[in-house]
Amino acid sequence: MNKEELKIKGFFHFAINTLDINESIEFYTKVLKLSVKRVLELEEFGLVEMQVTEDSFVELFDMRGKCTEFVKVAPEKDKFRHIAFTVDNIHGWYEHLKECGVTFELELTYLEAHGHHAILFYDPNGVIIELNGP
Repeated sequence: MNKEELKIKGFFHFAINTLDINESIEFYTKVLKLSVKRVLELEEFGLVEMQVTEDSFVELFDMRGKCTEFVKVAPEKDKFRHIAFTVDNIHGWYEHLKECGVTFELELTYLEAHGHHAILFYDPNGVIIELNGP
């Protein structure tokens, strides 16, 4: 096998254990403007796929109250940092997020070292969402 042929083709999905599945669906549809692609009800858990692009999703897991003690892990113990999305109209998104009343970790800022603007805010589960744009 030629190791040069090994390439990651893209981002498939990111999974989040939710504290409240309905609040999470509302946040991802109203705040981030994602659509529900599929809803699965399995014996152990429920799963809602929120479509980001044609080939990528955010998966919202409803553990039906079984995992709430594991969802909000202290940052120093959690290896996950945040989810980042690219957007076209970063200023428009910033106004939209303010109207939605999100809690900001970092308000609209130009990141000189990266050459773009960024916004960081929390979803209802305590996950940090980052938007990046010109």
